[in-house]
Amino acid sequence: ADIRSYAQETTGDAPAFIEAAVRRTDGRARRLMMEAANAGRGADQRDVVTGTRVPTAVINGVAEPFINNQYVANFPYGNLWDRQVHLLDGAGHAPFWEQPAAFNALLARFLSDISN
Repeated sequence: ADIRSYAQETTGDAPAFIEAAVRRTDGRARRLMMEAANAGRGADQRDVVTGTRVPTAVINGVAEPFINNQYVANFPYGNLWDRQVHLLDGAGHAPFWEQPAAFNALLARFLSDISN
């Protein structure tokens, strides 16, 4: 039940291969990831996106279960593409998986805009 719940929280209606991948994941992975984040190891994502001039596209699901979309929308981005955080209806933590057509359309437009 825990495996199915985690798979669904991270990818929506998780197919069997996602559940199988969750089952195969080393049981220490999530703990190690959270310990590293809490210890400040790795880049601070907020600092990265507020301090860069590199065009940054942000595409989240409206039903994102792990982050606060309002908080993310209000960062003082260094160079936020389209001057907005894009939120996709019908998507949670994996909008590229849950709404691939809408996600891919935004990604294609972003890539076109930054390549001109």
